[in-house]
Amino acid sequence: MMEKIKENIKRVLSFFLRKPLRYYPGRLFWGLSSGKERTELVESYYTGDHPAKGFRHNCMMAYFSESFYSAPGDIVERLWSDEAGMRWHLDKLEKFEKDRDGYLESKGPVIDKVVCLLEARTPDIVVEIGCGNGLDISLVAERASRVPVFVGADINRELIEGNRERIKDPRIEFTCSRVNGIFSGKEHSDALVFASGTLEFFKEEQLRELFRDLKDNVARGRLVLYEPVNEDVERSVVSKPRGGLAYSHNYTTIMKGEGFRPLGREIFPSPNPGTKNLLLSAEWGKR
Repeated sequence: MMEKIKENIKRVLSFFLRKPLRYYPGRLFWGLSSGKERTELVESYYTGDHPAKGFRHNCMMAYFSESFYSAPGDIVERLWSDEAGMRWHLDKLEKFEKDRDGYLESKGPVIDKVVCLLEARTPDIVVEIGCGNGLDISLVAERASRVPVFVGADINRELIEGNRERIKDPRIEFTCSRVNGIFSGKEHSDALVFASGTLEFFKEEQLRELFRDLKDNVARGRLVLYEPVNEDVERSVVSKPRGGLAYSHNYTTIMKGEGFRPLGREIFPSPNPGTKNLLLSAEWGKR
């Protein structure tokens, strides 16, 4: 009974205050915190590593989250391109080296889908958006011998340099580039582009810009994405904050609106409550 009363009080206060209750003390704590504490909190929020939880910590997290989602800043780009982003990807690489089968189980859906489409039609280039440590694109290349060129694009320069030293397949190129500049000034008649756990960090307009960029610069292509979304994503026509600096996009609606033709859609379970993993493929240009 008491829990229900508390929940109703929270709802009433949230209605009038318009923001989560923790936002307000979080704003105060944020103003009193040091630059070092803010940096550590942002990195932990971004990586999902929260070693020290408590009232102050959670309130600052709430304030930061609300501030991020209401601001047009480039904080995600800064985070992915700095040391925190590099550490996150190198940790994934270390886990892969210890448990290859476990990694392949988690990334199997998107890798298998990309390989399946490549077997059906070989493009002149395959591009991974947000390649990070280069694992996924190298795993695809191992199974797609007919593709002449692979390009892994990421905004973290140190990761790209490390990939170039570590991955020796001469067909794979790595570029430190913003997504919307990958194809600019280059001519490709057919491309396959894929992303896994990357597009969730795009705001909706950035996502639309990416799709338009692909259509403007490549005559024909296919797109495969594997991204976490909210359970109720089908009922939402706008992108919603998902937490952890990420968004839940209605990719199907957005892609159709930008002129893409759906090819396939599958749902896979997610370890995070209230979310699911969406595997979506689409095409543009001539069939």
